[in-house]
Amino acid sequence: MRKLPVIVTGLAALLFCLALGYLQPAFLLPLSRYSTDAFLRTMTQPPRSNLVAIVDIDDVSLSQFGQWPWSRTLMKRMQDELRRLGAAVIVYDIIFAEPDRTSPNNASREWTREFMEDVSIDGIPSGQGDFDAAFAESIAQSPTLLACFMDLAYAPVADPETDDHYQGHYFETGPANHRLLPQARRAIAALPLFQKAAASTAFFNATVDPDNIVRRTPLLFALGPNRIYPALSLEALRLYRQDDNFHIDYDESIHGIASIRLKNLKIPTDEQGRLVLNFRSQPFPHVSAADLLTGRVSPNTLSNRIVLIGTSAAGLKDLEATPLAPEVPGVDIHATAIDNMVAGDMLHEPRWLQWANLFAIAVLCGLMIPIIYHARSWIGFMAVFTAIFLVILLSGWLMETRQVVASPVEVGFSIALVYTLMTVVKYWNEERERRRIRSMFGVMVSSEVLQFIEDHPTNFSLAGRKAEATVFVSDIVNFSAMAENLPPEALSRLMNDYLTPMANRIMQRGGFVDKFDGDAVMAVWGVPYPLKDHAAQACLAALDQIQLLATLRTELAQRFHHEIHIRIGINTGLVTAGNMGSEKRFQYTVLGDPVNQAFRNEDICRFYQVPAVIGENTYLQACDAIEVRQLGLATLKGKSLPVTIYQLLGRKGEGSDAMRELVHAYEEAYKCCREQDWEQALQRLEEALKIEPRDGPSQLLRHRIQTRGHHPSDDLHIFNAGEHLRRN
Repeated sequence: MRKLPVIVTGLAALLFCLALGYLQPAFLLPLSRYSTDAFLRTMTQPPRSNLVAIVDIDDVSLSQFGQWPWSRTLMKRMQDELRRLGAAVIVYDIIFAEPDRTSPNNASREWTREFMEDVSIDGIPSGQGDFDAAFAESIAQSPTLLACFMDLAYAPVADPETDDHYQGHYFETGPANHRLLPQARRAIAALPLFQKAAASTAFFNATVDPDNIVRRTPLLFALGPNRIYPALSLEALRLYRQDDNFHIDYDESIHGIASIRLKNLKIPTDEQGRLVLNFRSQPFPHVSAADLLTGRVSPNTLSNRIVLIGTSAAGLKDLEATPLAPEVPGVDIHATAIDNMVAGDMLHEPRWLQWANLFAIAVLCGLMIPIIYHARSWIGFMAVFTAIFLVILLSGWLMETRQVVASPVEVGFSIALVYTLMTVVKYWNEERERRRIRSMFGVMVSSEVLQFIEDHPTNFSLAGRKAEATVFVSDIVNFSAMAENLPPEALSRLMNDYLTPMANRIMQRGGFVDKFDGDAVMAVWGVPYPLKDHAAQACLAALDQIQLLATLRTELAQRFHHEIHIRIGINTGLVTAGNMGSEKRFQYTVLGDPVNQAFRNEDICRFYQVPAVIGENTYLQACDAIEVRQLGLATLKGKSLPVTIYQLLGRKGEGSDAMRELVHAYEEAYKCCREQDWEQALQRLEEALKIEPRDGPSQLLRHRIQTRGHHPSDDLHIFNAGEHLRRN
C-alpha cells in the first residue's frame, strides 16, 4: 500500500500527458520549434534545383546606381535584360505602388505644384516622358509576376470594390468554404497600369513565429466575400508550369485546409494554408543587379528559370531570420518555397501525427511506469534516456527521409514528466520508509546494518513473514537480589554500563536488538534482513559478551559491589517476524517455537552451571565457527520429545588441551550413562572433575547418577528440569 502512490502518480501523469497531447498547449510550441530547427541544422539537406535564380539589388548595386527606389527606366533596362537572357518567369518581390517621381511628366506636375506656375521640360523625345508607361510596356513583353501586400490589420473591413484593379489569378469563387481561409483586410498592390501589363499579381507576405523566425509561409489569403489569392511563390510556379488554376482541398474536421493542387502536383499545407519550409543549406544563385544592368551576366545563368528580383541590402530591411541563419533576404524565402514545391520535399505535418503522438505517449509511458516502479533508479533513468533518445532518432529520421515534422517534444516531455514525478514520489516514499526504519531500528542494529536495511528495503518485510533466524536470550544471574540491594540510581547506572557494551557486541555482529526486559536482552540474527551465517554470528556475539564481561566484572564489582555473571540461550529455527502489538503501539519482533527454546536454553544454563547453551540447529549451522560440548538430551517445556543441547565453549580452534580432555571425558561418561554403565560413567566423570573440579555439567551428571535410587531410570541420560527440581 505504501508504494501505491507511486503507481497512482505515474498513471495520473500519463493521463495528464495524454490530455496535453490532445489539447496541444502553447507552452510546448517553443520547444517543438527548437527541436525542428535543430533537425534542420543537423540533417543532410537535399540539393536545390536549378529552377530558381535571384537578381539581388544589393549594396553594390545601390552604391553604383543610386538609392532606392530606382527610376522606372532603370527597372525597364533590368526587365529587358532578363527577357534577353531568356528568363522563363520574372517575379518582383517589390511593390510598385506609386508612380515614378523621376518620370518627366510626373516631375513637371510635381514642380508645377511646388512653384505654383507651369513648368515644362523641353528636349524630351516624343513618347518618352512617361517612364511608368515604358516600364509597363516592357512588363507586358515577358511573363511577369508582380507583388502585393495583404494587409491583415489596418483596414476595418475588406472592401473588394477598391480592389477591382487587382488582377491576381484567384483560385475559385463562392462563399462555401471561404470561412476556412485566412482573411486579409485589403491588398496593397502595384499601380493598375503595371497590373494590366503583368501576367499576374500575388502577395509576398511572410509569417514569423513569436520568436521572429520564419519557418512557414502562407500560400493563400481570402479577400472579401469571394476572392482567394495566391502567394508569390505559388503563382510563380503556376506561371512557369502554365497551369490554368489551383484547387484547394479543404478539411472540415480540422476547420482548415489540407493541401493545394496544381494539376498533378499536390502541396500539403497546415490548416491555415501555410507551407512548412524545408530550408536549403546550399544558397540559391544570386546575380547582382549591377552586373545585370551592365551586361556582365551570361545567358546560361538565368535562361529558362524563374527569376526572383529582391534585395539583400541591409538598409532596405528585407531580411528575415530562419532556422539556418539569422539574416536571410526575404526573396530567398520565396525561392525556398518554389524549390520545395518543385522538388516535392516540403515539410508537412500530417493529420495522423497527433494520434501517433498520443499512441506513443500511451505505449512508452505505459512501459516506463512499471520499469520506474520496480527497477533501481539508474535502470529507470537509463530506460527513460533510451526511450527519449529513440524518439529523437525516429523524429529526425521522419524529417530527413519522409519530410514529416514529428517533434519529439510532446512524447519526450511526457516520458520525462512521468519519470520525474514517479521518481520524486518514489524518493519521498523511500525517505519516509527510511525514516520509519531508522526510528524503528536506529538504536537496535549497527550503522552498517541499518544502512543495508535502508538501501535494500525490498530484501525484508515489516509485515508478518516466516524466516529462518537465530534467537539470542541473556540475563544476569541473581539479578533480583542485586536489584533489591542497590539504590535505584546505582541500579540504573549499573544496567546502562552493562547493557551498552553488550548491545554493541550484538550490533557489531550484525544482530538486531529485539528488546531489553529488565536485565534480559533478546536479540535476533537473520531478520529483519537476511544473513547467511546468522547462527555463527549469534554464537560469536555471545562469546564476545562473555569475554568482555570477564574484563568488566572487576570494574563493575568495585563500583557497585556486585559481580555480574550472565546466562545465554541461543536457538535457530523458523520464526514469524513482523510488527506486532496494538494498532497504535507496536514493535518489530519475532515469535515462534525457536524463541521459546532459546529462553529454555538460557534457563538450563543455571542447572548445568555454564554461561551459554545452544540448540542443535544452531550447532549444525555454526559448527565451523565454534567449539562446543554436547551436554546431552533435555526435555523442555512445551516439547514432547527431548532435544540435544550444547555448551558454547569458544571460537573454532581456540580450546586448550585440558578443555578438549575435559570434553572427551564428559562425553564418554554421557555415553556410558546412556548404556546404563554407571560405574564406568562415574569413573569418566571423576577424570573430568580432576581436570576441572568446578565443571558444572560433570557435577550435575554425577549427582543424577548418584541419586538415581534403587530403580534406575532408562532415561537418566535425558535431563528434565522439572524432575530435577522435584528431586532436589
